[in-house]
Amino acid sequence: MTPFGAHRHREHQIAWMRQGRMQIDVDNRRLHLHPEHIIWLPSYLVHEMTIMTAGALVSAYVHPGLSPGGQRWQRPVVVTAHPLATELLTYLTGSAVSDEHREQCVQTLFGLLERAPERKDILALPHDRRARAIAAAILDNPADSRTLQQWAHETGVSTKTLMRAFSADTGLSYTQWRTRARMHSTLEALAAGQAVATIAASTGYSTTSGFIAAFRSVFDTTPSAYARTHRQ
Repeated sequence: MTPFGAHRHREHQIAWMRQGRMQIDVDNRRLHLHPEHIIWLPSYLVHEMTIMTAGALVSAYVHPGLSPGGQRWQRPVVVTAHPLATELLTYLTGSAVSDEHREQCVQTLFGLLERAPERKDILALPHDRRARAIAAAILDNPADSRTLQQWAHETGVSTKTLMRAFSADTGLSYTQWRTRARMHSTLEALAAGQAVATIAASTGYSTTSGFIAAFRSVFDTTPSAYARTHRQ
């Protein structure tokens, strides 16, 4: 785990994890991102970034006077990592790019970002400290099968309070959030070629078919198809 403490910079930042996962704290949200995501961070916005697993971060900085077209770029935005966009992003981080060529590449990249759909599979963490502690426990052990009622009993907090915390801060019910957290936790193992049945068991699923259905519900593809596309 490699943390980069709270900071900001004059330029806009475009970041993408070529491999592995990263966590970003921004605008009172904590986001877990993976190689399917590109994040846009506007200039002067305070944020924290943590590289969660072994991997490779690709990050480019853009003059504050430049941005893709549209209002959404005035806030942090996570979009689908289009293959050409990630190639351009990687290319722009090289030191041998002339200013004129860099400008052309940036404009092409902006065009791709403008057309990229905003991602809905981001794993946001609840703000409430008690709900966040539960979320952290699940991230540490995705196979943890405790219900929200069990967590409420163990933490001395009402089920309704925890339910509201997950819903208000993540847009998901506790069960939906846990499913998404479990699926995010499997991506490195899938890319490394581990067997789907083994991964399913390690994340709390008694059947491989149940795991496959859950994975498809989050990422709109099967674990095997994801593994083929992202094989390391």
